[in-house]
Amino acid sequence: MSAGILTLASCLFAAGAPDAGVAVPFKLLTTGHMTVQVKLNGKGPYTLIFDTGAPMSIVNNRVARDAGLLKDRPVVLFAPFGSRGEVKVKEFEVGEQKAPDIKVAVMDHPTVELFSRHFGPIDGIVGFPFFARYTVTIDYQSKTLTFAPGTYNPPDVMQAMMRAMLAPEARGDKPKVLSGGAVVGFTVREETRDGAGLLLVEKVAKGGPAEQGGLQPGDRLALLNKRWTDTKADLLDALQAIRPGQKVPVVVERAGKAVVLELTGAPGI
Repeated sequence: MSAGILTLASCLFAAGAPDAGVAVPFKLLTTGHMTVQVKLNGKGPYTLIFDTGAPMSIVNNRVARDAGLLKDRPVVLFAPFGSRGEVKVKEFEVGEQKAPDIKVAVMDHPTVELFSRHFGPIDGIVGFPFFARYTVTIDYQSKTLTFAPGTYNPPDVMQAMMRAMLAPEARGDKPKVLSGGAVVGFTVREETRDGAGLLLVEKVAKGGPAEQGGLQPGDRLALLNKRWTDTKADLLDALQAIRPGQKVPVVVERAGKAVVLELTGAPGI
């Protein structure tokens, strides 16, 4: 799930206590991600990751069924991650902050499931369609998110992504230049499992940042620098943000378990 298309202009990151707004507690995971308690149409609470880099909100099929979001929706056979498409939640409540008519994607995302096995039940992601409606203050000392009313009306990010994918340059009619940040010292290959794509570490350079950080061939990349990495495009997007000397968290799946590592970007030649 690529995070590079988002703007975080609606978010304010601060160390001090906010003056106004609805305060919502969060739990900080060892990966640096926040989890919050969410109710959907009054059902719940469910534990979701609050991700300022996620272009959409996601709930798994179990929660969608429990909250009555799948009424009269047909089962889609062979859909990646058990996807049931987008549904609209009439009342999406994060803590005590309520928002009407929030679109969510229903899918059993493999990285969310990996987090759930490692950190306890996690049922999805709170993304851009919710938090972009507010000015958000993140207080890491008190572990609270504060939502103040905003004036921004977020667009339909999924439609924008589809338009971008169908644009001439995305089809290959025009070249696109991608540049990386720091050197991390590993290569990947793409594989498909259960109809869904994923990235596996193929080679780890001897003595490089990846080897020093504990990355191993065969590891399935889940997150790099807090960004979801399901495709090579996702990985390139995450790599671009890394600078030499910067320490970044990496979450991989190894032998069916989540392993949290830390890599330090190295300067290029």
